[in-house]
Amino acid sequence: DYSTLIVTPTICFCVLILASPFVWRLFAAMSAWAIFYWCFCRYLHFRFMKCCFYSTNRLDSCVLYLWGIPLSVVASAWCLWALRAEKFLVGQEDSVKWASVFGAFALSMLLWVLSYTFLVQPFRERKAVEETTSLHIDQVKSSTLYTWLNCNPIYTLKCAYYFKDADGADMNERRKDHPLACGELDDQVRFYEVGKEYLFLHPSKMMKAMGPGLQNIWEVETWLEKVLRILGRISNPCSDYKVVGYQLLQQVEDGASRVLVNPELGSQELIPTARNKLHF
Repeated sequence: DYSTLIVTPTICFCVLILASPFVWRLFAAMSAWAIFYWCFCRYLHFRFMKCCFYSTNRLDSCVLYLWGIPLSVVASAWCLWALRAEKFLVGQEDSVKWASVFGAFALSMLLWVLSYTFLVQPFRERKAVEETTSLHIDQVKSSTLYTWLNCNPIYTLKCAYYFKDADGADMNERRKDHPLACGELDDQVRFYEVGKEYLFLHPSKMMKAMGPGLQNIWEVETWLEKVLRILGRISNPCSDYKVVGYQLLQQVEDGASRVLVNPELGSQELIPTARNKLHF
């Protein structure tokens, strides 16, 4: 995702060097791409990335440093067109003019890096704002699902194998008044993992989280799955029957193997029963 934010604009900006009547069309297409990509990131990409832990803000800062590359290409194109229009370095040698083009690129890159480093200060550690209210653990758990208890693997193991016996019943002499690492059900031990949030919900809410159908019109991934499913049926209408045929073949092969092992079985064993009959 980050590569397209740098590579695509850089390639489009390189076209500014050329004298072509198609440049404006390319930038019109790029504008349409920018609108699409904004919607993609706003309603689809962020829905998944907000649950990922494998990245930090350092990656975003490095990408923003690289944003100086497409900006520097624009600066080089500006310098080149100034030379072509004889508005800059008139009468100078070609080597000087080429040096000015590359110098414009380097100067623009340096200006961007210095501005981003000293004005924005992306790597400066900022202290988090302290909480002004003290919430009970049940209030935190109801809004976030995760707490210090169910995010602590040692305490979760202690709850599962020290506070409870082999049958899952509480051992009061060990647990006493200690809380469990759990979700909305206080008697079931849960360890928080990304992607397993549904295990923390109450069974009455499970159908809302896992139920079929569209729950929100902004669930772009649901619309995408429906479109891909329709396209899959159009491109390969016999895909469902292949699965059924494979299952039927497996039943016949299993029956044949049983006959070879036990010759007393008749050929009726090869025929699927009414209970296992497959309807097309």
